[in-house]
Amino acid sequence: PKLGRGVRRKRRDSQAWGLHHNRGSAPTRPRQPSGAKPPNPLGKRMAAAPTQIEAELYYLIARFLQSGPCNKSAQVLVQELEEHQLIPRRLDWEGKEHRRSFEDLVAANAHIPPDYLLKICERIGPLLDKEIPQSVPGVQTLLGVGRQSLLRDA
Repeated sequence: PKLGRGVRRKRRDSQAWGLHHNRGSAPTRPRQPSGAKPPNPLGKRMAAAPTQIEAELYYLIARFLQSGPCNKSAQVLVQELEEHQLIPRRLDWEGKEHRRSFEDLVAANAHIPPDYLLKICERIGPLLDKEIPQSVPGVQTLLGVGRQSLLRDA
């Protein structure tokens, strides 16, 4: 039978997502073995709750961007952090979690200046140099490789 464009596209899309149509019923997904990850046909990283350090890093990046010339980028990042719920939740006195806005997080961390991430980056190199010296002393870079890398091993 001749199918219209929309019907063909719908059928093709549902096949790409692994949906099966049973006549007269809603589409169903094929059974996955227990513990198996669902298909990710677009190759995107599936959203998962960030670790505490990841959430804090997102926060510090946004604050750093807000303090410089990339204010539009900061606004977009803050919007995405709120949209994807990547901002750490607050706990009330009963131990219940509550969502909060980026501005609430800034207010709760008033002791953290906008350039805090920059200050951390400036301190890491000299601290690491005390433990594992660089191959070229005095060169401070976040982008080094080998013995100049901040991730260098002893």
